[in-house]
Amino acid sequence: MSQSIRHKAEALLRDDYPLEDLVKDKDLPKILHELRVHQIELELQNEELIRTQQELATAQKKYFDLYNFAPVGYFTLDRMGVILDLNLIGAEILGREKGRLINKPMLSHLSPEARPIFFHHLDVVFDTEIRQSCELSFRNLAGAKTYFLAESVVAQDNNGESVCRMVMTDITWRKQAEKALRKGEERFRIALLNSPVFVTEQDKDLRYIWLHNSHRTFSTTEVVGKTDAFLFSSADAGMLTNLKRQALETGQMVRREVKVTLNNEPRYFDLTIEPAYDGLGYQLSGVLCAYVDITHVKEVEDALRASAEELKRSNAELEQFAYVAS
Repeated sequence: MSQSIRHKAEALLRDDYPLEDLVKDKDLPKILHELRVHQIELELQNEELIRTQQELATAQKKYFDLYNFAPVGYFTLDRMGVILDLNLIGAEILGREKGRLINKPMLSHLSPEARPIFFHHLDVVFDTEIRQSCELSFRNLAGAKTYFLAESVVAQDNNGESVCRMVMTDITWRKQAEKALRKGEERFRIALLNSPVFVTEQDKDLRYIWLHNSHRTFSTTEVVGKTDAFLFSSADAGMLTNLKRQALETGQMVRREVKVTLNNEPRYFDLTIEPAYDGLGYQLSGVLCAYVDITHVKEVEDALRASAEELKRSNAELEQFAYVAS
């Protein structure tokens, strides 16, 4: 179709083509056809626009749901730590309604010890523009402390200004577990401090990872990474290694009374060897050993046996004397 007909149709749509001229125009059928084609094009464009708007609305709802109902807190902050935007979980973390937190400083919600960490974190994020992370603590309205891992990157807002996008993940349970573990380890240390027990852990190659309460028999720094061959005579090391390999190979506890030489003196231990597993409890990682020093018990037993033998000899001599005297 010629461009002149298209121009006439467009002029008609703009009311720039008088009706009386249109009626007299020999190209009227073609103009009407062009109008019909144009109408169809507009309808198709309108349908495409409606479909695009629906897809956009669906995407916006999906983004809204992902943003607001994610299991982590999302924050947008300026360089001074002022909250420019946050999601619902973020508001829950801070214990306030979302609307009351916009344009308010994050500082007031942080525990005192977390404030310098927070500002240092922001400075590094904006200065390096590299993803950074840190741990922050908060005090909720009830006064309880909560802990979060903050991960941040620099982004540009709609005005081209640099802002900090921060994601906060609740790690309170982990911090509580670490605290409980430290407390348990401290109780364990105190319990062992004055006991005749020392505990060791070795990896699958039977190299020492740590030891505790060795009563200065061994130094941790000189033992870690070594095997029993470094600590004991070849005979003693061979005996201990065989027992530990038995625990590794069977996955079962091994318990034996063992005699070893330490500082050129014989020592007796009630030795318990337990297979050790990784954090998930699936993979065998080595052995845990508990040595209970029973040297004093053995010495007492030996003394009692010697006394019994001496008493037996004395009784025999008395009986012999009585027999002769009679």
